[in-house]
Amino acid sequence: MASISRFTGLTLATREQLASQTAAFFARGLEGALNTQRAYRSDLHQLRQWLAARGLDELPLASATLAAYLADEATRHAWATLSRRMAAIRKWHKLNQHPDPALDDTVQTVLEGIKRTLGTEPGQAPAFEIEEFKHKIRLIP
Repeated sequence: MASISRFTGLTLATREQLASQTAAFFARGLEGALNTQRAYRSDLHQLRQWLAARGLDELPLASATLAAYLADEATRHAWATLSRRMAAIRKWHKLNQHPDPALDDTVQTVLEGIKRTLGTEPGQAPAFEIEEFKHKIRLIP
């Protein structure tokens, strides 16, 4: 069988080409954007430091460890930061074919308690006053 078939002007990929193309898109999908990769690396590094400081096992995480980590982090960080860190942890577990500890009922209950305590809305930036705007515009050459 020819590597590429022609049918009324259309080029059809072979099974091998489709498999290769699919694998490439799959890998790219797993990678995510460069800024996301950077943030996830930072989050996982911070998690490893947290685990080491407490003499806890490395990854993969037990659900009880994840719940304790989130509770501790909630005392210092906003919901958005916790959400991103959770995403990094979940992605690590998925990529390394480990069960997702975030699906545990205890972790979900802790997250609900954190949401109720911290809230999930980002803080509103203060309004930019018109006089301040005019002053800034006048400074532009």
